[in-house]
Amino acid sequence: GGVQVWAFVLTMPAQCGGPCPLTGTTLSKQCNSQPCGDCSLHGIWSPSSGACLCFNDNEHGRWSGVDCSICLQHYFTPATGCNATCPSGDGGNLCSGHGTCRPGASEVDPPVCACVQNSTAGYWRGARCDQCEENYFGPKCTQ
Repeated sequence: GGVQVWAFVLTMPAQCGGPCPLTGTTLSKQCNSQPCGDCSLHGIWSPSSGACLCFNDNEHGRWSGVDCSICLQHYFTPATGCNATCPSGDGGNLCSGHGTCRPGASEVDPPVCACVQNSTAGYWRGARCDQCEENYFGPKCTQ
């Protein structure tokens, strides 16, 4: 009998719509003789469209941009995978629909709700902007 030798090639299945060879620790820019975008390792390169299809799930993060290098709208902290977002209130609306989701103080701090404070939309407070500011009451916190 002969000796069987198995060769294993390290691949990144998320690139080029399929395996894309790695050269050392950097992605090869060719895949099956076609250009391969690495999509910042946060998406899949689509050879047919010539664009990155960015990941948008809990496992891989929520990414955006032409090269999938920024967080999708309402998601923050790229250092931890763009999975952080502001808390939701009643009805599942971010910041209870009474505020804007903003990034935390640093790259690793969680995002925070900046609550609305005006006579039209109300005077809101709390981590989810679901409480009336002091001295205000009513269903819209305007009284």
